[in-house]
Amino acid sequence: MIDYRSWRLSGKEWGILIIQYSLWVMFHAYLFFHSLIGILFLLPLLIPKIKAYRDRCRRKRKQQMLREWKEALRFIQVSLEAGYSLENSFAAARTELERLVNGNPSVLLDELYLLERKLAMSVRIEDALEDLAQRSGIEEIEDLAQVISLGKRSGGNLIHIIRKMNVSLTNKWEVEEEIQTMISGKKMEQKIMSYMPVGILLYMRITNGAYIRSLYENAVGTIVCLAGIAVMQWAEYYAAKIIRIEV
Repeated sequence: MIDYRSWRLSGKEWGILIIQYSLWVMFHAYLFFHSLIGILFLLPLLIPKIKAYRDRCRRKRKQQMLREWKEALRFIQVSLEAGYSLENSFAAARTELERLVNGNPSVLLDELYLLERKLAMSVRIEDALEDLAQRSGIEEIEDLAQVISLGKRSGGNLIHIIRKMNVSLTNKWEVEEEIQTMISGKKMEQKIMSYMPVGILLYMRITNGAYIRSLYENAVGTIVCLAGIAVMQWAEYYAAKIIRIEV
């Protein structure tokens, strides 16, 4: 069982990461220090960049699971309204989701298969959902687990509650998409501003290298360049954090 709150890179992802950041380090070492020795100064900066990469992967996986959960919850509601039992509704939702993804990579589909196996071993459905909610960190799954648990004890109208959860989740998704559309321009501006200092320095190196040659010939220039890279990375990190809005 996977703990989706953390992220362990696969061999392929490690390979892409190593190639990508190796090129990044060599390019910046040559541009800012005019020497491959500058790689030694840049290696510590890879730690926050790798952490940021893992966080992006984790958020992307969580968003994919939430999107698939929205569809699965809709299928569960339809099945319950058609007279299916709760357990059979999850099996029907898994079948419909499998048809929907049509062979594409899916995060939730494997978990629905696992949930069916747990139900076959007499595990309570609310306990199986609670386990998935804890591993995924998605509060909508936690809410459904609590609703089912309370509904079984108090005899509440489960179909009506799931219908309201569906409406709430759809509204939340629409609001989040609207926010992402509104800030898409700001994201582009942030990327441009992040690459602007590198572009300016590269332009000066190409057009008038003698003008900035002093940066590469003494310790003060090396310190200035190192400080510049550190400030750029700090600004890029916090700019990305500011424009990351979650509903």
